[in-house]
Amino acid sequence: MAGAEAAGLGGLPPVSLSRVRPKSRFLRAEALRDDKFLIVFWKNAARNLESHDLKNHQKLKVRAVVFDYGKVLSLDQAPGAVEEMARLCNLPLDVFCERYWHTRLAYDRADLNGKSYWESVAREQACVLTPGVLEELYRVDSEGWANSNPVMLRWVDQLRLAGVRMALLSNMPLEVSLFLVKNRKWLALFDPLIFSCDVRSVKPEEAIYRNCLERLQVAPEEVLFLDDKLHNVEGARQLGMHSLVFETAENTLPLIRDQFDLPMLDEVLALPV
Repeated sequence: MAGAEAAGLGGLPPVSLSRVRPKSRFLRAEALRDDKFLIVFWKNAARNLESHDLKNHQKLKVRAVVFDYGKVLSLDQAPGAVEEMARLCNLPLDVFCERYWHTRLAYDRADLNGKSYWESVAREQACVLTPGVLEELYRVDSEGWANSNPVMLRWVDQLRLAGVRMALLSNMPLEVSLFLVKNRKWLALFDPLIFSCDVRSVKPEEAIYRNCLERLQVAPEEVLFLDDKLHNVEGARQLGMHSLVFETAENTLPLIRDQFDLPMLDEVLALPV
């Protein structure tokens, strides 16, 4: 590149590499080496500037954070609960799991009541769903989703202290929602609490997101939505909401910290998951 100018990299001024070509073979080699050094130097400087800009880019400002419940604010469904429900329905575990989810959205939307849902799960089995058995299924099902995610609750508390509005938006049937509201007092930190069974719509249907936005009285672009299911996140994005797929607190909270202007103490990120 002797006799040329290296273009400005990362906003840096161009550097001239032109020089009189030395007659000595040794001196020509030295000049070539110097040119290469300058090119590498300026490229590295540009990369450092780009990295600095990325870290200090304008973070997105939101007025509210909307949380899914299952596998976001709570841990995954307890395996022991699933096994106990399969036993109560007199079903092999694999058959139970398939039937449990097959009509779950209809149950979440309140198209099916609790009795109808569990009858659809236990169909054609030598299992009599007495009122006592149904109550036990409601209890075990609800308790299976009741294990809170301590890292996420710590962050929720930080948001509360900072005055950030928070809402809960969950696909959840009536019996489970009643149990959790009664037994997980921290749910009172969320306003509004939106359960699919109450609004007769489930994610990713548009109606449930619009219900949330109307009750928060915020524009879609003023919201960050977190959900563990991609299709629910895409449903929110279609309305203009900032949305992220929640995998674990360990890998999702750093993304939020880097992209959004929200409180995030390092001690939360350091908590064991």
